[in-house]
Amino acid sequence: MNEVAKQAAKQYESGDKEAAVITLTKALNDDFKQLEIILQLSTYLSYGGEFEQAEELLKRSLNIFPDEDTIKYNLGNIYFNQSKIDQALPIFTELLKTEMRNPASFMLAQCYQQLGDNNHALVYAITAAENEHEDEGYAQLVGDIFLAMGNVKDAKKYYLISTDIRKNERNTFNLGVCLFTLDDPKAQSVFKESKAINQKYYEDNIQRLTDIQKIINENK
Repeated sequence: MNEVAKQAAKQYESGDKEAAVITLTKALNDDFKQLEIILQLSTYLSYGGEFEQAEELLKRSLNIFPDEDTIKYNLGNIYFNQSKIDQALPIFTELLKTEMRNPASFMLAQCYQQLGDNNHALVYAITAAENEHEDEGYAQLVGDIFLAMGNVKDAKKYYLISTDIRKNERNTFNLGVCLFTLDDPKAQSVFKESKAINQKYYEDNIQRLTDIQKIINENK
């Protein structure tokens, strides 16, 4: 990371997000051919909900770096975050032929999930999870899709994989849902863990447990 990128990261992490964007924008105005700065700025703009600006930046940068897969990936994410799935799908599909095939598979799974096509989503999610053993989100996504399809046993399997990598409020709570649905006595201790990780998330979702079970049963 160069000095400008470090300065902007420090500003962003300290809460001065506008200053971080200004720092990066100024650097690109001085010299636009800075891939690291382009990617960092597009990410910050996206996090701030400035999707149109991020999209414009990335499209412009593709004129200079036409074969740069990281730019394409970021652009696909911008479209996904705006629910422009028809524009995101071809980008991530193209990236399946590159070294970014695994994150592209993960994003394709989320695209199809957003379209309500859980069968296609599951294929891409499982493919991605099989090749990712450090990010708990991959196996968690497979669990989420299985749970949405009413397949509690397979959902439990992937939530266990996810929580073995790193526990968070979602994978832990949903593991608890699976165990509770399967009448496993370990459910209460897992729910207790979920509450310890994020009490608000737990309280918001435990009230919906009956509704969640109803949806699971309807999809079996």
